[in-house]
Order: sequence, then structure tokens, then C-alpha cells
Amino acid sequence: ESKNHTSKYQWDYTQFVGRQIKDLKVGIVGYGRLGKMMYDFCTAFGANVMIYDPYVREQLSDSFLLNHWCNSLGQLFEFSDVVSLHVHVTDETKYMINKDLFGSIKKDCYIINTSRGEIVNENDIVEGLESGIITGYGTDVIENEFDDLTKSPIIKAMNFGENIIVTPHVGGMTIEGQTKAYKHSISKL
Repeated sequence: ESKNHTSKYQWDYTQFVGRQIKDLKVGIVGYGRLGKMMYDFCTAFGANVMIYDPYVREQLSDSFLLNHWCNSLGQLFEFSDVVSLHVHVTDETKYMINKDLFGSIKKDCYIINTSRGEIVNENDIVEGLESGIITGYGTDVIENEFDDLTKSPIIKAMNFGENIIVTPHVGGMTIEGQTKAYKHSISKL
């Protein structure tokens, strides 16, 4: 079990070979505040980044569109080694990541979800992992995260050895982030 590897006095680094961010192909779904931050982080490390967000196209320069734009989710999945999700839940985005996209997914693709659990069809994600279509899934959110977590297909699959990392919606849980959020909330009173 990798999470306890060194605490069990083991030192087999071959189990932990990862990917280098430089030259990695990263697809970002949603180019709002957080999608733009992800774009900046990835490009700072030398990744090749493409964007899919049909609602911001008119706001972007022609050169940006030429170098960083995908016209569809399918095109983004064909391009990407990693797909990072940054969209709100709407009728249009709910379950937008599902097995219908997996026909165009690039081999060895990872999906990262820091938006909302409902953006992905979690059963399809698990099926994609089990079949090897998806290499890994990292998420800070799950669908129905305030319900009985034993019913979550993502957590069940993680506990049965699928290549999944789940954190309990801690993306904004820093002292600085919480202080900023509390001050903003107080200023609205």
C-alpha cells in the first residue's frame, strides 16, 4: 500500500514514477477565475495547456484562441494527458464528464475534479478506471458529499485499490483563505 510505504520501512521508488509537468498536455474545462489560475500555474511550469469553455470565447484574443483553444470536450480529451475541471454545476454541466467522452480520451489520461462532484458521472469514472480507459482520478469533491459516504462509488473504488485520490473538499481550507472568506462575509452584513 503506497500511502504507508516508507512508514513500513520500505524504499522502492519504482512504485512512484510520476509525470513531469514540463511539456505535459493539460486540458482545462472552465476558464473562469479558478480555470485561469490553473492555466497560469501549468504554463509557469512549462505545460502545454488547452482550454474548453464555450462562454468565454469572445473575450479571448485570436492568438490565445489559436494556441490554447479546443472547440469541444472531445477535442480536449483527445489532446490531454491531464484534464482539470473548473466549472459550476448547472443543468448543462451536470454529468458532463461521462463514458460518452471516453471514446476520444487520450491513453494514460488523468482527470482532476476540484469543482463539484456532480460534474462527473462517478459510476462512469469508476468504470473507466477499472477498464484502464482513465489512468487516475483526483478529486476534492464527490457527489452528495454530505450524505452517507459509504454509498459513494468514488470512495468505494478508492478503497478497493483503484487509482483514486480523494480529499474532503479542502481546496480553500487554508488559514489565509478562510480569513479572506470570513472577512468578505462580514463585510456583506
